[in-house]
Amino acid sequence: DKNLSHFLNRYLEVVKRNQKTLAEEIDIHTSRLNRIIKGKEKIGKPIAYRLETHSGELIPAIYWWRLMQKEVEQEILTEKKEREMEKKHVKKIVYRA
Repeated sequence: DKNLSHFLNRYLEVVKRNQKTLAEEIDIHTSRLNRIIKGKEKIGKPIAYRLETHSGELIPAIYWWRLMQKEVEQEILTEKKEREMEKKHVKKIVYRA
């Protein structure tokens, strides 16, 4: 599956950087970049903007953002356990079909 992690790893190869160097060049902590690459942390708009700038605007921020959003959409469609956990926080259901 072609997710954000896949494309970030491919980006590192193309620009001939390791995680530490890229993290320094876009001014984020190396461990944060590692969490993003491993799929343990999502990117926000600031990181998307930085990646856009780092690529010389060849890869628009919206491209990075859409990759991340596709991952979130897939999580929403498939995460049954988390959905059930969150239901416990709803005190009243206002409509039942």
